[in-house]
Amino acid sequence: MSKLKTLRLALIGSGGNTRVHLRRLAAIPEVSIVGITEPSADQLAATAAAFPALAGLPTFDDHRRMLRAVQADAVLISTPHTQHTRQVLDALAAGLHVQCEKPLACTVADTKRIVAAATKARRQVVISFQRRWTAQWQFIRAKVRSPEFGRPLFVQSFLSQAWLQLTRGKWRQKKSLSGGGQLNDSGAHLIDMIFWTLPSRPVEVTAMMDNRGTEVDIDSAISYRFADGCLGSLAVPGAGPKPVFWEDVTIIGDKGLGLFLRNGTLTLVDDRGVAEQKSYTGGSDPDRHFVDVVLKGAKNECPPADFLPNIAFTTACWKSAAMGGRPVKIAY
Repeated sequence: MSKLKTLRLALIGSGGNTRVHLRRLAAIPEVSIVGITEPSADQLAATAAAFPALAGLPTFDDHRRMLRAVQADAVLISTPHTQHTRQVLDALAAGLHVQCEKPLACTVADTKRIVAAATKARRQVVISFQRRWTAQWQFIRAKVRSPEFGRPLFVQSFLSQAWLQLTRGKWRQKKSLSGGGQLNDSGAHLIDMIFWTLPSRPVEVTAMMDNRGTEVDIDSAISYRFADGCLGSLAVPGAGPKPVFWEDVTIIGDKGLGLFLRNGTLTLVDDRGVAEQKSYTGGSDPDRHFVDVVLKGAKNECPPADFLPNIAFTTACWKSAAMGGRPVKIAY
């Protein structure tokens, strides 16, 4: 149990995603925002307009200056992906806890550096994969890991988004800032759910990708195999129709039970019939969880080591696609 009663939180990045966090943090009385790092005057103005209570806070254009200048217990990082590693490591070196947006890092090596640094600093790093705290995905994970489901045989996942159109001209399509494309961005959420839900790790992958004339992957078609023999299929079209964010997941077990998630609606199928799952219990969000981990000693449900399978899989997909879809062993 921490001796802290209030969490003094500094923000590294104040863009639209940070404002999503701030709306949740506003409902947590134990949190006090103490500083903001944001090089964009436009983003600072947008955040100030949305959250007048933050007026007068010290602002900085470099996170290292902020870490030296303000008294903080933790940081929330929501910045271009390739900046995460340096910012996480600097915060840990300053003795602070860290909540970081996905992807935690853009390489396997950097992920391992963060894991080691968090252990050495004896500080918590929580990754903001918000689906881990949704009641529906908690139900799915429990069902797949229950004796009645048996061994998973096949998992299919699909995500369609107008990522190409929505990120055109922005940092996400600049590889030096994003580290990769749609697979490393929205796709990382879906990859995390599959690897968090299933009991085994993928060991081999084959991938085909199309950058659609950009620096980064836009459309991905991926097949993979788990260590326990389960087969997987992942499709991430980032050039989908603009009005729709559509997601499907199917998981089938060897005892005749299948879970079919169709854009938010979950259906369970077995020998007894077909039933829509309409109610769930529990659920939270990554911001409430981060506060509970730091102040109350709650178990960290999304530590940095959990990101290793995600980035190892993604890296193998990039490598396979670069070789024309040849199979690649996943290096953890």
